[in-house]
Amino acid sequence: MRVLGLGWNDLHHAWSKNGTKYTWEELATHLKTKIIPEESIRNIPEQPPVNLPSRKELPVLGTLAPDIVQLDNAEQSKVTEFDKMARNKRDKQEEEGFGDRVAEM
Repeated sequence: MRVLGLGWNDLHHAWSKNGTKYTWEELATHLKTKIIPEESIRNIPEQPPVNLPSRKELPVLGTLAPDIVQLDNAEQSKVTEFDKMARNKRDKQEEEGFGDRVAEM
């Protein structure tokens, strides 16, 4: 939840390596020593990260072509629209009795 939901990718720990699964003790140790101490230091983001397909970031020499600026603006619009649709769906589900964001906090 902390890696995917909060975007704390630097705290990721794999379930296995080279076909060998980590024991629950190793995973619990990582949780207790790395992740839980960070909870008191890090801020929880207001919104979860949205990972939609996007253009790869490349170095820029000079100014961006108008096409690229337009693509970037369209991408930001898609992210905004996606977020708006998700919030509307959540609100509709709450009205229908499925879930309650206040009770889940």
